[in-house]
Amino acid sequence: MQARQGYRYDIDGLRAIAVSSVVAYHAFPSFAPGGFTGVDVFFVISGFLITSILTREIEEDRYSILEFYARRIRRIIPALLFMLAFAILFALIWLPPAELASFGGSLAATAAFASNLFFWRQSGYFDIIAESKPLLHTWSLAVEEQFYIFFPIFLRIAFRFRVVTLALIVAFSGSFVIAAVTIRLWPGAAFYLLPTRAWELLGGSLLALLYPRLKVAPWLGEACAAAGCALIFAGFAVLNQASAVPGVAALLPCCGALLVIASGASPRAPFVSRLLAWRPINFIGLISYSLYLWHWPAIVFAKYIAGPESPIAVAISVIVAVAMASFSWRFVEAPFRHPVASPRRSFADVLVGSPLRACASCAGVLAAVFVIGGGLSSLLSRYDGVRLLYGRKIADLNVVAEPSLSPRACLWSVSGALSPPCRMGDKTSPPRVALWGDSFTDALKPGFEAVNPGVATIALIAHGCPSILGVAPLRATPNSEKVAADCRRFNDEAFRYIASEPSIETVVLFNNYVWHLDLQNLPAGFGVMPDGPRPATVEGVRNAILEAFIATAAKLVEAGKKVVIVGSYYENPELGAGYFVRTLRRFGDADPVARVPLGEYLKASRMFNDRVRAASGGGIVFVDPAAIFCRDAEKTGYCDYAPDVALLVDEGHLSREGARRVSELINQQVKAASR
Repeated sequence: MQARQGYRYDIDGLRAIAVSSVVAYHAFPSFAPGGFTGVDVFFVISGFLITSILTREIEEDRYSILEFYARRIRRIIPALLFMLAFAILFALIWLPPAELASFGGSLAATAAFASNLFFWRQSGYFDIIAESKPLLHTWSLAVEEQFYIFFPIFLRIAFRFRVVTLALIVAFSGSFVIAAVTIRLWPGAAFYLLPTRAWELLGGSLLALLYPRLKVAPWLGEACAAAGCALIFAGFAVLNQASAVPGVAALLPCCGALLVIASGASPRAPFVSRLLAWRPINFIGLISYSLYLWHWPAIVFAKYIAGPESPIAVAISVIVAVAMASFSWRFVEAPFRHPVASPRRSFADVLVGSPLRACASCAGVLAAVFVIGGGLSSLLSRYDGVRLLYGRKIADLNVVAEPSLSPRACLWSVSGALSPPCRMGDKTSPPRVALWGDSFTDALKPGFEAVNPGVATIALIAHGCPSILGVAPLRATPNSEKVAADCRRFNDEAFRYIASEPSIETVVLFNNYVWHLDLQNLPAGFGVMPDGPRPATVEGVRNAILEAFIATAAKLVEAGKKVVIVGSYYENPELGAGYFVRTLRRFGDADPVARVPLGEYLKASRMFNDRVRAASGGGIVFVDPAAIFCRDAEKTGYCDYAPDVALLVDEGHLSREGARRVSELINQQVKAASR
């Protein structure tokens, strides 16, 4: 079991732990908040095994890069294609247009082993939630395959010049330093990209290089195996989305995996290794690749069918994933990994029996998948394409559900906002109006421009960063301090520009106040905190935030500006056009109801609106969106979020029509205040 060149049953057991933690995290996150680090364990195992094989082949002078790629194809592609075939079928049946278009893009990216780049670039503020991305988990396959495009060549060259150990140490160290720095600055890039993940694979590679020379006493092997498992499970329990993974925090699961693997150099199998080799655990390890492929699409589609808040559906989806993974391992993985040449050649042998056939078959099939994915994405980018697949009713509603999103160059930068592509109205004249706020202001932009086409306007926007001086976002991410500092810096710069620009007459402040004041979810969720000593109670923090907001408006008035504050309103995911599209997709002709009792609306919006209304006057104009959402509430007792067209895109961001109506209300209130 522990033979150096033989099959390591305990490594399959380690795979079982890794995949089980990932499945547990995706199915029931609260049970394993750090379960996502099972992917880090997979990377270490992969680096160790592949490097062991390549090193042995180089030393025995039978190294063939074509044969290596053929083995990777037999190992990875058939099971992946089997899963993708079912995913395409279910996506066509269940996914609404926006999600299906995204699925098409991710399908093409998966075929090109670039889905990590796709999901990294797609991780913007308005992007659809992770639970609607059936192929999100393929990012790790992309990272691994990108690594193995270059690594065999790198290793062969290093052996040729007899610097293999030095080369691996330098590459490992460089990648780790990049990861440790990047995770604090750009956590999305750090999570998804190869340069910040390579050290985990290279850690396994270094161990593979040293392993044949390791001499581990039995007692030390026992200690290493036990300590390794303890580190891995500690990572599952104590790490979370705010941890510096794949930075320093990832050392916990990675070092744990290295210790467990290294313990195999002991002449006597440690107790932990014997436990990992237990047949039920070993079986999960054998199907771990297929289980990883199947578990996430099964969970995503189960939530679409049964609703997002159905633990029973999620539990059933996990059982289905295990069943499909077992089938895939037995009838797809095994035949293709070990095709048997015989007078009656098997289908697998015809396709992948030789390295050239394997590479040619892989290229052809992945090219077809790429075309299918790209075609879906292109088709659904057009209204006629959506109508062709879904009918006119969903196509019309899908147009309303499309968010208004400024180019990245226009965000988080005053100079960017002043550039001609980011200006609105008369772009040749100095700005007369400044819109200042977070993503809610971004959603307001197209409506404001439509209502005021000739007014020179700039929009100073930073997503997730409210236009409040002396307040900063608090995020459950590794780069929370950087986000807070960037928000403070942007708001200070925006205020200085507005105050010093004499042409600006009016400043419109509009933010997602419900989100920023929802402090109950902190620090696990999102919110903002005032600078300086933190008040002892939630209400104290909210009061401090409101005081800072009113003080910001007062400073703008002191600078000679008229300040327009768009108030808060009730938010709920079931009130937006995107929800209506998904509901129609699931239930056919059912008409979603976008109404909320007036009392519930007022309860949600009163805290902010009453405070700001009391401070209005003397240059501050308060605009209450209830005039749009609740115009017939006195008769019906309800606020209608879709009186004739949906006014929201999602739980809170205005649709283009909603933005137009709110902009008209702003104009009316400003005129009324000027009389």
